[in-house]
This record gives sequence, structure tokens and C-alpha cells, in this order.
Amino acid sequence: MKVCWPNSAELDDFTIIHEAAVGDRAFVVYEVTTRAGQRMRNSELHTVHGGKLAATEVYFGWNLPHDVPKGQHRNP
Repeated sequence: MKVCWPNSAELDDFTIIHEAAVGDRAFVVYEVTTRAGQRMRNSELHTVHGGKLAATEVYFGWNLPHDVPKGQHRNP
């Protein structure tokens, strides 16, 4: 937790929204709520080799509620 979540003591809730496994890879989308009530959504792709975690890729998402209306895009 020190490397991936240095602020883990501030996290209050961690909820898995979607998960899927294909072969040696697992994809997970989750939402996190901090003790201050802030919410965010991220995704991770985990790769396993020989029964051990070999790699994790983290894709940082957005704060919740998302500040771009559904069906619209943010200008660059």
C-alpha cells in the first residue's frame, strides 16, 4: 500500500464495479471514497505468470460525480 496508495489511511471505501478475467489477465474497475467524502473511479489491468502477479497497469479515471455530462466530451 505504501507504493500504490501512499494515502491509503485516508480511504474509507473501495468498491469493485466491474471485473473480468481472460487468460492470464484480469481487468478491474473500482470506485474509492475518501474519509473526506471525495469519490473517484479507476481501472487496473493485472497480469499473472506462474501463479504470481507479474504486472499491474493503473488507469486513473475521474472524480465522482463526473463533471462532464453523460454523452458529452470535455474540450481539450
